[in-house]
Amino acid sequence: MGIALTDDHRELAEVARGFLTSHKARAAARSLLDAPEEGLPPFWQGLVELGWLGLHIDEEHGGSGYGLPELVVVIDELGRAVAPGPFVPTVIASAVIAKDGSAEQKSRLLPGLIDCHSHLVGEPDDGQGYAGMLARTGAQEALSGARNARDTLRAGFTTVRDVGTFRAFVDVALRDAINAGWLPGPRMRVAGAYVTCSGGGGGRVTSGCSTSNHW
Repeated sequence: MGIALTDDHRELAEVARGFLTSHKARAAARSLLDAPEEGLPPFWQGLVELGWLGLHIDEEHGGSGYGLPELVVVIDELGRAVAPGPFVPTVIASAVIAKDGSAEQKSRLLPGLIDCHSHLVGEPDDGQGYAGMLARTGAQEALSGARNARDTLRAGFTTVRDVGTFRAFVDVALRDAINAGWLPGPRMRVAGAYVTCSGGGGGRVTSGCSTSNHW
């Protein structure tokens, strides 16, 4: 018996159950047990696109604006299907940040935890906005990426999806260095050029310093 309490909860549980069944989540768990390396399950991107990682997060930070009861309904179905993947640790981290994090931490960390993107290369906003980002050289960005990659791995994240840097292709160089064993870091799926919407942050700094992929 599930823990859904309302009709909306029961409908959400049915959607989650149908998704996990159609994507053969239980079989994915078995196959990952025999895999030489731990990776994300094949249905992970679909799960992200459904917005489940942000069910409990306010809309201003990219979430759905519901709450922990809705999140627990999905977790219940994931457990029922023995679904693999880092869903629970990711939502625990975002829930803690949403409750006790500063405004800066929420705006910086929550969007990436919801849609599973990251920017390993670069520094947090220093208050100077894009001027501060443009003042840093490619070498400085690469060194910050090496530190951030190490810290990310130490935090327990073994795979990240990096959607680009203001200095294009530094993320590719960082990925290659990690793969070559030159420095510690997670497996990286990289964009190379900054992935941004038209008029987005990446597009504002393209000229003379980077290359952006516009949706």
